[in-house]
Amino acid sequence: MRAASRPPSPTLPHKGEGSALWTWLFIAIAIALVAWLALVPLGFMLWQSVLSPQTATVAARFTLENYRTAYASADTARLLANSLQFAFGSALLAFSLGTLLAWINERTDTPFKSLFFALALVPLIIPGILFTVAWIFLGSPKIGIVNLVLQHLFSTDTVFINIYSIPGMIWVDGLHYSPMAFLLMTAAFRAMDPALEESALMSGATLPRILWRITIRLASSPTEQDRGNKPNRGAPRQTHRAARIRRRASTRARPRRSTCSCRTRSPPPGSRTPGASSATAHGWRGTPRRPPGGA
Repeated sequence: MRAASRPPSPTLPHKGEGSALWTWLFIAIAIALVAWLALVPLGFMLWQSVLSPQTATVAARFTLENYRTAYASADTARLLANSLQFAFGSALLAFSLGTLLAWINERTDTPFKSLFFALALVPLIIPGILFTVAWIFLGSPKIGIVNLVLQHLFSTDTVFINIYSIPGMIWVDGLHYSPMAFLLMTAAFRAMDPALEESALMSGATLPRILWRITIRLASSPTEQDRGNKPNRGAPRQTHRAARIRRRASTRARPRRSTCSCRTRSPPPGSRTPGASSATAHGWRGTPRRPPGGA
Protein backbone atom coordinates (compact mmCIF):
# COMPACT_ATOMS: atom_id res chain seq x y z
CA MET A 1 0.00 0.00 0.00
CA ARG A 2 1.17 3.52 -0.75
CA ALA A 3 0.59 6.33 1.65
CA ALA A 4 -1.44 9.22 0.38
CA SER A 5 0.78 12.23 -0.44
CA ARG A 6 0.08 15.45 1.44
CA PRO A 7 -0.72 18.58 -0.54
CA PRO A 8 2.13 21.13 -0.49
CA SER A 9 1.73 23.77 2.22
CA PRO A 10 1.50 27.37 0.98
CA THR A 11 4.68 29.42 1.48
CA LEU A 12 4.20 32.34 3.80
CA PRO A 13 6.03 35.61 3.14
CA HIS A 14 8.98 36.44 5.38
CA LYS A 15 8.30 38.85 8.19
CA GLY A 16 10.95 41.30 7.01
CA GLU A 17 9.79 41.46 3.38
CA GLY A 18 6.71 43.55 4.09
CA SER A 19 8.56 46.05 6.30
CA ALA A 20 11.37 46.42 3.76
CA LEU A 21 8.82 47.09 1.00
CA TRP A 22 7.12 49.82 3.03
CA THR A 23 10.53 51.34 3.87
CA TRP A 24 11.53 51.62 0.22
CA LEU A 25 8.08 53.00 -0.60
CA PHE A 26 8.44 55.80 1.99
CA ILE A 27 11.96 56.57 0.70
CA ALA A 28 10.68 56.84 -2.87
CA ILE A 29 7.85 59.15 -1.79
CA ALA A 30 10.29 61.38 0.13
CA ILE A 31 12.67 61.58 -2.85
CA ALA A 32 9.81 62.45 -5.20
CA LEU A 33 8.56 65.16 -2.83
CA VAL A 34 12.02 66.73 -2.45
CA ALA A 35 12.56 66.61 -6.21
CA TRP A 36 9.21 68.31 -6.81
CA LEU A 37 9.90 71.07 -4.28
CA ALA A 38 13.50 71.71 -5.40
CA LEU A 39 13.90 70.74 -9.06
CA VAL A 40 10.66 72.21 -10.41
CA PRO A 41 11.38 75.80 -9.23
CA LEU A 42 14.99 75.46 -10.40
CA GLY A 43 13.92 74.28 -13.83
CA PHE A 44 11.36 77.07 -14.13
CA MET A 45 14.01 79.66 -13.18
CA LEU A 46 16.46 78.32 -15.80
CA TRP A 47 13.71 78.27 -18.42
CA GLN A 48 12.73 81.88 -17.76
CA SER A 49 16.37 83.02 -17.72
CA VAL A 50 16.78 82.31 -21.44
CA LEU A 51 13.55 84.10 -22.45
CA SER A 52 12.96 87.77 -23.05
CA PRO A 53 10.19 89.53 -21.09
CA GLN A 54 6.77 88.94 -22.50
CA THR A 55 4.43 91.88 -22.98
CA ALA A 56 0.97 92.34 -24.40
CA THR A 57 2.34 93.11 -27.86
CA VAL A 58 5.67 91.22 -27.90
CA ALA A 59 5.92 87.51 -27.31
CA ALA A 60 8.76 85.95 -25.35
CA ARG A 61 11.72 84.75 -27.39
CA PHE A 62 14.91 82.84 -26.72
CA THR A 63 17.90 85.06 -25.81
CA LEU A 64 21.16 85.03 -23.80
CA GLU A 65 21.06 88.77 -23.14
CA ASN A 66 20.13 88.21 -19.51
CA TYR A 67 23.35 86.28 -18.82
CA ARG A 68 25.45 88.89 -20.63
CA THR A 69 23.89 91.70 -18.60
CA ALA A 70 24.40 89.85 -15.31
CA TYR A 71 27.95 88.53 -15.70
CA ALA A 72 29.56 91.12 -17.99
CA SER A 73 28.88 94.03 -15.66
CA ALA A 74 31.62 95.65 -13.57
CA ASP A 75 29.37 95.56 -10.51
CA THR A 76 29.28 91.75 -10.68
CA ALA A 77 33.09 91.58 -10.60
CA ARG A 78 33.17 93.94 -7.62
CA LEU A 79 30.58 91.88 -5.76
CA LEU A 80 32.50 88.68 -6.53
CA ALA A 81 35.72 90.23 -5.21
CA ASN A 82 33.99 91.32 -1.99
CA SER A 83 32.49 87.86 -1.54
CA LEU A 84 35.87 86.15 -2.00
CA GLN A 85 37.53 88.58 0.39
CA PHE A 86 34.84 88.00 3.01
CA ALA A 87 34.97 84.19 2.64
CA PHE A 88 38.78 83.97 2.70
CA GLY A 89 39.12 86.36 5.64
CA SER A 90 36.45 84.60 7.70
CA ALA A 91 37.97 81.17 7.05
CA LEU A 92 41.47 82.39 7.91
CA LEU A 93 40.35 84.06 11.14
CA ALA A 94 38.24 81.07 12.23
CA PHE A 95 41.06 78.59 11.50
CA SER A 96 43.75 80.68 13.20
CA LEU A 97 41.68 81.35 16.31
CA GLY A 98 40.46 77.75 16.57
CA THR A 99 43.97 76.34 16.12
CA LEU A 100 45.39 78.68 18.76
CA LEU A 101 42.70 77.73 21.29
CA ALA A 102 43.15 74.01 20.53
CA TRP A 103 46.92 74.26 20.96
CA ILE A 104 46.55 76.08 24.30
CA ASN A 105 44.06 73.50 25.53
CA GLU A 106 45.97 70.39 24.39
CA ARG A 107 49.66 71.35 24.49
CA THR A 108 49.94 73.55 27.59
CA ASP A 109 49.30 73.10 31.30
CA THR A 110 46.44 75.61 31.35
CA PRO A 111 44.25 75.18 34.44
CA PHE A 112 40.52 74.45 34.18
CA LYS A 113 40.84 72.75 30.80
CA SER A 114 37.32 71.28 30.97
CA LEU A 115 35.82 74.73 31.52
CA PHE A 116 38.03 76.17 28.79
CA PHE A 117 36.86 73.48 26.35
CA ALA A 118 33.20 74.18 27.14
CA LEU A 119 33.59 77.96 26.79
CA ALA A 120 35.29 77.57 23.40
CA LEU A 121 32.12 75.92 22.06
CA VAL A 122 29.72 78.67 23.18
CA PRO A 123 29.72 80.58 19.83
CA LEU A 124 28.69 77.37 18.07
CA ILE A 125 25.66 76.95 20.34
CA ILE A 126 24.38 80.53 19.92
CA PRO A 127 22.09 80.93 16.85
CA GLY A 128 23.55 82.90 13.98
CA ILE A 129 20.83 85.57 13.94
CA LEU A 130 21.23 86.20 17.67
CA PHE A 131 25.03 86.35 17.32
CA THR A 132 24.74 88.91 14.50
CA VAL A 133 22.17 91.10 16.25
CA ALA A 134 24.30 91.16 19.40
CA TRP A 135 27.33 92.43 17.47
CA ILE A 136 25.14 95.02 15.70
CA PHE A 137 24.14 96.42 19.10
CA LEU A 138 27.84 96.55 20.02
CA GLY A 139 29.51 97.84 16.85
CA SER A 140 26.89 99.67 14.82
CA PRO A 141 28.07 103.11 13.64
CA LYS A 142 24.91 104.85 14.98
CA ILE A 143 23.54 102.75 17.85
CA GLY A 144 26.54 100.64 18.80
CA ILE A 145 27.29 100.72 22.52
CA VAL A 146 31.05 100.66 21.96
CA ASN A 147 30.92 103.63 19.57
CA LEU A 148 28.61 105.62 21.82
CA VAL A 149 30.81 105.10 24.88
CA LEU A 150 34.02 106.01 23.02
CA GLN A 151 32.43 109.05 21.38
CA HIS A 152 31.17 110.31 24.73
CA LEU A 153 34.54 109.59 26.36
CA PHE A 154 36.62 111.42 23.73
CA SER A 155 33.95 114.05 22.82
CA THR A 156 34.02 113.29 19.10
CA ASP A 157 31.74 112.04 16.34
CA THR A 158 34.29 109.60 14.90
CA VAL A 159 33.06 106.09 14.22
CA PHE A 160 35.55 103.75 15.90
CA ILE A 161 33.95 100.40 14.96
CA ASN A 162 31.87 99.74 11.84
CA ILE A 163 30.39 96.27 12.01
CA TYR A 164 28.90 96.68 8.51
CA SER A 165 32.31 96.94 6.83
CA ILE A 166 34.22 93.99 5.35
CA PRO A 167 36.61 93.72 8.35
CA GLY A 168 33.66 93.86 10.76
CA MET A 169 31.79 91.13 8.89
CA ILE A 170 34.95 89.00 8.79
CA TRP A 171 35.37 89.44 12.55
CA VAL A 172 31.80 88.39 13.35
CA ASP A 173 31.72 85.41 10.98
CA GLY A 174 35.21 84.25 11.99
CA LEU A 175 34.26 84.26 15.68
CA HIS A 176 31.07 82.36 14.97
CA TYR A 177 32.77 79.52 13.07
CA SER A 178 35.96 79.28 15.15
CA PRO A 179 34.57 76.42 17.33
CA MET A 180 34.43 74.16 14.27
CA ALA A 181 38.15 74.69 13.66
CA PHE A 182 38.72 74.23 17.40
CA LEU A 183 37.08 70.79 17.36
CA LEU A 184 38.97 69.66 14.26
CA MET A 185 42.37 70.80 15.52
CA THR A 186 41.71 69.40 19.00
CA ALA A 187 41.26 65.94 17.49
CA ALA A 188 44.45 66.40 15.44
CA PHE A 189 46.50 67.49 18.46
CA ARG A 190 45.21 64.60 20.56
CA ALA A 191 46.19 62.09 17.87
CA MET A 192 49.78 63.36 17.75
CA ASP A 193 52.60 62.01 19.88
CA PRO A 194 53.72 64.69 22.38
CA ALA A 195 57.06 62.90 22.87
CA LEU A 196 58.28 64.36 19.57
CA GLU A 197 57.78 67.93 20.74
CA GLU A 198 59.36 67.12 24.10
CA SER A 199 62.39 65.58 22.38
CA ALA A 200 62.80 68.65 20.19
CA LEU A 201 62.48 70.94 23.22
CA MET A 202 65.12 68.96 25.13
CA SER A 203 67.40 69.12 22.07
CA GLY A 204 67.37 72.93 22.23
CA ALA A 205 64.78 73.78 19.56
CA THR A 206 62.85 77.01 20.00
CA LEU A 207 59.06 77.13 20.25
CA PRO A 208 58.49 78.62 16.74
CA ARG A 209 60.78 75.97 15.25
CA ILE A 210 58.90 73.18 17.05
CA LEU A 211 55.58 74.56 15.79
CA TRP A 212 56.84 74.82 12.21
CA ARG A 213 58.93 71.63 11.92
CA ILE A 214 56.91 69.19 14.07
CA THR A 215 53.47 70.38 15.21
CA ILE A 216 52.20 71.79 11.91
CA ARG A 217 53.61 68.91 9.86
CA LEU A 218 52.06 66.28 12.10
CA ALA A 219 48.72 68.11 12.17
CA SER A 220 48.66 68.43 8.38
CA SER A 221 49.58 64.79 7.64
CA PRO A 222 46.66 62.37 7.14
CA THR A 223 46.27 59.33 9.35
CA GLU A 224 45.36 55.76 8.57
CA GLN A 225 41.96 56.38 10.09
CA ASP A 226 41.34 59.16 7.55
CA ARG A 227 42.36 56.81 4.74
CA GLY A 228 39.82 54.23 5.83
CA ASN A 229 42.21 51.73 7.38
CA LYS A 230 41.64 50.33 10.84
CA PRO A 231 44.21 51.67 13.29
CA ASN A 232 46.10 49.36 15.61
CA ARG A 233 44.51 49.15 19.11
CA GLY A 234 42.30 52.14 18.40
CA ALA A 235 45.14 54.69 18.12
CA PRO A 236 45.56 56.40 14.75
CA ARG A 237 49.00 56.14 13.19
CA GLN A 238 50.80 58.91 11.40
CA THR A 239 51.92 58.52 7.81
CA HIS A 240 55.43 58.26 6.44
CA ARG A 241 55.94 61.98 7.01
CA ALA A 242 55.21 61.60 10.72
CA ALA A 243 57.47 58.53 10.89
CA ARG A 244 60.28 60.48 9.26
CA ILE A 245 59.88 63.33 11.76
CA ARG A 246 59.83 60.80 14.61
CA ARG A 247 63.07 59.23 13.41
CA ARG A 248 64.74 62.63 13.13
CA ALA A 249 63.66 63.64 16.62
CA SER A 250 64.79 60.37 18.17
CA THR A 251 68.12 60.50 16.35
CA ARG A 252 68.86 64.03 17.53
CA ALA A 253 67.81 63.33 21.10
CA ARG A 254 69.74 60.03 21.41
CA PRO A 255 73.23 60.42 22.98
CA ARG A 256 76.13 59.14 20.92
CA ARG A 257 78.38 56.41 22.24
CA SER A 258 82.07 57.17 22.31
CA THR A 259 83.26 53.56 22.67
CA CYS A 260 82.34 50.28 21.07
CA SER A 261 82.93 46.73 22.22
CA CYS A 262 84.20 44.14 19.78
CA ARG A 263 83.82 40.44 20.30
CA THR A 264 85.47 37.71 18.32
CA ARG A 265 86.56 34.16 18.75
CA SER A 266 89.96 33.35 20.21
CA PRO A 267 92.35 31.13 18.25
CA PRO A 268 92.29 27.41 19.06
CA PRO A 269 94.60 26.16 21.84
CA GLY A 270 98.18 25.58 20.80
CA SER A 271 98.17 28.02 17.89
CA ARG A 272 99.98 31.33 17.99
CA THR A 273 98.52 34.34 16.28
CA PRO A 274 100.85 37.15 15.22
CA GLY A 275 100.24 40.28 17.20
CA ALA A 276 98.34 38.50 19.98
CA SER A 277 100.72 39.73 22.66
CA SER A 278 100.36 43.32 21.48
CA ALA A 279 96.58 43.04 21.44
CA THR A 280 96.60 41.62 24.95
CA ALA A 281 98.90 44.37 26.08
CA HIS A 282 96.46 46.97 24.79
CA GLY A 283 93.63 45.45 26.84
CA TRP A 284 91.85 43.39 24.15
CA ARG A 285 90.53 40.00 25.01
CA GLY A 286 88.63 37.68 22.78
CA THR A 287 85.68 35.51 23.74
CA PRO A 288 86.96 32.09 24.90
CA ARG A 289 85.99 29.28 22.65
CA ARG A 290 84.26 26.28 24.16
CA PRO A 291 85.89 22.91 23.41
CA PRO A 292 83.89 20.32 21.48
CA GLY A 293 81.63 18.28 23.71
CA GLY A 294 80.12 21.22 25.58
CA ALA A 295 82.13 20.75 28.84
